[in-house]
Amino acid sequence: MTKKQRSPQKIIDWLPRIRRVIAQQSLTHAKFEETTLTPNLRALRLSADVAEVLLTMGVSSNSVVSTTLHITETYCSRPAHIDIISNLVMISQLRGVNHEPLTLIRTVTPKDSNNNTIQEVQRLVVDIRQNGLPLLDAETRFAAIMKHQITYPWWLRMIGTGLVPAGSALMFTSDWRTVLLTFIISLGLERLLHVLSKNAVPTFFQQAIAASVVTIIAAGIAVLSERGVPGMQGLSPSLIVAGSITLLLAGMAIFNAIKNAIDEYYVTALAHVLKVFMLTSGIAIGVVISLYASRKLGYQVSVSTQGITFGDLHAQIVGGMVLSAGYAITTHTPLRAIIGASLISMGGVTISFMLRASDMSPIAASGVAAIFIGYMAATLARALRTPSTGIAAIGIIPLVPGFTLYNGLVDLMNYSSTNGNILSSVGTLFTALSIAFTLAAGASFGSMLGQPFKHKITLQRNSRHLPENQPSAPIDRTYTEA
Repeated sequence: MTKKQRSPQKIIDWLPRIRRVIAQQSLTHAKFEETTLTPNLRALRLSADVAEVLLTMGVSSNSVVSTTLHITETYCSRPAHIDIISNLVMISQLRGVNHEPLTLIRTVTPKDSNNNTIQEVQRLVVDIRQNGLPLLDAETRFAAIMKHQITYPWWLRMIGTGLVPAGSALMFTSDWRTVLLTFIISLGLERLLHVLSKNAVPTFFQQAIAASVVTIIAAGIAVLSERGVPGMQGLSPSLIVAGSITLLLAGMAIFNAIKNAIDEYYVTALAHVLKVFMLTSGIAIGVVISLYASRKLGYQVSVSTQGITFGDLHAQIVGGMVLSAGYAITTHTPLRAIIGASLISMGGVTISFMLRASDMSPIAASGVAAIFIGYMAATLARALRTPSTGIAAIGIIPLVPGFTLYNGLVDLMNYSSTNGNILSSVGTLFTALSIAFTLAAGASFGSMLGQPFKHKITLQRNSRHLPENQPSAPIDRTYTEA
């Protein structure tokens, strides 16, 4: 039988599948049509759903509020107030003196970020705001987005998880053994964290246990190196710990905390700062306890990252790109965005390196590099089909001061009146916070600079594909009391 003869049979075989898809869509529409809620309440519910999804995936509070307001302003004739406090979303609507106000509250539980899902949700909101998408279609489309989220397979996410510490190690050393060991240890560490999380172990103890395991492994490698085991000589336990704990460091968390503070969400920012402090303290406590146990057993192991310095420009560029690509994979970023964001990361690392080489302070150099990253992220977000916040996070992650924060806390916990200076530890912590502040401020300022150029590109692009003076779809703003 020829291909032409088989084609009709293939169409016949596919017909039941097509019918099931159409039927599923019809059922989804029916679910929303048969609800007893008024259009106003349905719009508020959709707004709460969108806000909850975006917050769980790490989108900044300011972006979530502005996105959600687009929905309420489109479908509701009465204004709604949206407030975000840490892990709480509250939407309230005043309905005049004759009706009680409506209030919706959602508790947000952080989840793994998915840039594909964020982009689809934001695209939905754009269609709602600009094209007057009917409420029923918006509800159905949102349900479809959440049901069919685009994710990478588990083995690719595992590789991405390993690339983050490996890229971090590459920024400090060219020893392939250290990079390979860091990659392998991080894979086991990710599985350990998954098991602990599945058994409802608090995040603080997850951090402490994981850091203890990494330190014990590093101590074992140091012992093997001292005894002359082939292949283990010359390995640095400090570098192995420094690379492996990258998976645990709350670098992006402190960046987001400062970003919320800049956007004037102070309560949320303080909550995130406290979270960063607790997570990093868990790492430091795990390391200190493991070191204490090693010394009691007669093994002197140093895992301080104070003496570790960045490699040359080539090492930092390669390591930064590998780190950014790994982080992008873990956040389910599209391939074109991974390439683009990695190139942006390369530019940011290069700028930071050149400015530091010209005797500019690390704090100021990080700020200038962040401006470049924020500008490029805002400009290329549409072309890369990825949220600008996601691109900025991927590009900026090699610059986050995770190690500096870790060093400050470890030194503070190891402090004694005879062997340390507490002012030095506090100064290290202050440096970490200052770098995080300049990164967040620089990225925000760069994004502001890139927005006008982004809008110009969008208008030019739309003018080529849309008929001139095409009227937009009418928006139904008919208000129905709930």
